[in-house]
Order: sequence, then structure tokens, then C-alpha cells
Amino acid sequence: MVIPPPERPIALWALADATLAAGQAERARAFAERFLAVVMPTEEPTWQAMAQEVRARVALSEDDRSTAAACVQAALDIVDQHGAPIAEWRVHRVAARLASMEGQEDVAQACFERAAHAAQRLLHTLPPTHALRHAFERLTAA
Repeated sequence: MVIPPPERPIALWALADATLAAGQAERARAFAERFLAVVMPTEEPTWQAMAQEVRARVALSEDDRSTAAACVQAALDIVDQHGAPIAEWRVHRVAARLASMEGQEDVAQACFERAAHAAQRLLHTLPPTHALRHAFERLTAA
């Protein structure tokens, strides 16, 4: 397997996401932390929010709710201050998972609704017959 250069945000995001999906939380955490280190000094709010979001998911997989909460809050702050439509739906979805794990069902429901609304706004930027639109619909329905 060829590992892409570590300075590429898309590669780090993909590696963190893939290793997390494979159940390799320790490797996912290493990629997520490297992703954060690479993008936080930049002026790229979408990547910054995505880095916080994936780190929050890794923390949730490790049952580290305090780290997850800090990452979710940081991602929400980025989305609120700068806008990051590509990341917004993901951030709210993770916030909903965290709230649900904490037994805050009303908060979780509100976060799920915000995630769905953000996903719909993004979805409507694509033409109705676009293949990416259909893939995104399936992804956000999960």
C-alpha cells in the first residue's frame, strides 16, 4: 500500500476515515491528529472542521466523550464563524451521536435535524440527474 504524502489533507482525512471504518482506532487517531496538525494553522475552515469532525468520531469509537465533545464544539465554532457547507452536515451528525450517547435525546434530535437541513442545502447545489447527487443522497440517508 502506498501512503500519500502526509501534508495532503484529503489523504489524511481518507486514511483516518478508512482506518476508523476498519476498526483500527489507534491508527485512525494517529491520522486524525496528523490531519489536525496539518490543517489547523491554515485558513481553510472546511478542512479544519473536517479534521475536528473525524477526530471526534475517533474519540467516540474509543469512548472518549470529553475529547469528542471538545472536537465537536471546535468544529461547530468553525462552521458557525466561517461556514463550511461540505463539513457542516457531518459535524452536526457527530454532535447528534454524542448527544444521544449522553442521553440528551432532544439535543440529539435537533442536531440530526440540522445535519439533514445542511445536507439538503448541499444536495440542492447538484443537478437532479447528477450521479454525485444520488451518491450523496444515499450517504446522507445513513
